[in-house]
Amino acid sequence: MSLFFRPHASRIEKAYTIFIYVSFAALFYGFFSNISPTEFVTENWVYLTLALTLLYFVPLLFARRDLFARRDNVAPASLPRRVLGYFFLFLLLFGLASYLTFYSIPSIFTALMGQPYEFRAVVEAKHESFNARECTHKIELKDFGYGIQENVCVDSSIWELIEEGDTVHVDSSKSALGIKINDINIER
Repeated sequence: MSLFFRPHASRIEKAYTIFIYVSFAALFYGFFSNISPTEFVTENWVYLTLALTLLYFVPLLFARRDLFARRDNVAPASLPRRVLGYFFLFLLLFGLASYLTFYSIPSIFTALMGQPYEFRAVVEAKHESFNARECTHKIELKDFGYGIQENVCVDSSIWELIEEGDTVHVDSSKSALGIKINDINIER
């Protein structure tokens, strides 16, 4: 198992490593899902984010080896270098945890526990992006979800047919944490 864990890793290190792997899998799931978080999530995300950040950060803070030592020598890193390194590590982990809290966790929860929810909405605008990392075809729905994310990623075939002002039928799932879009059909 040296592919996933370092040699002679303890059970706690293995559990932490699996926790990190699951977090990254959830992060990628959140990137590719259309979710609009509820007001509960938008009002309380910072508390869960701080707790999740501490779950990531504290084991690294108390690691037995110096994370910021130079690799070419074995001398420990200076105090300012360590403080700055841990500060930026905390900010990075806070960003990861905030995306997980705001999009990935509500999306996974809604996919697993959500109830079918159908509604009609009016297309306010169409957006096309040429950035390969994000969704290339988006439509903006009027009064969709909870006012957080009005843009919905759609297939290029549907995007070409939809015009501004069209009414669409949206098939989705709804839970206490958000509304997750499953399918969009044009009503004409």
